[in-house]
Amino acid sequence: MLPATAHNPDNEAERREVQRRVHQALRRLSPDHRVVVVLRDLQGMAYEEIAAVLRIPVGTVRSRLSRARDALRVLLRDLAPGGLMEEGS
Repeated sequence: MLPATAHNPDNEAERREVQRRVHQALRRLSPDHRVVVVLRDLQGMAYEEIAAVLRIPVGTVRSRLSRARDALRVLLRDLAPGGLMEEGS
């Protein structure tokens, strides 16, 4: 019997599809929103660091990040548990 962590082509294909969709959704964001998501969620920068790099107030970083995450949530809602993908399964 194979361990649960063994390479599974179905899981790999699903992972690649999710990754493709996330990248596609990121491209649909405005540049101002995309950059804060990348710096915070992908690069792990602190709000203060992002504000310094972009030369904007921390409050602006927070509001842009909130709006960007809301937009991504809408664009990717079918990937969430209980989303459209699961309903069709």
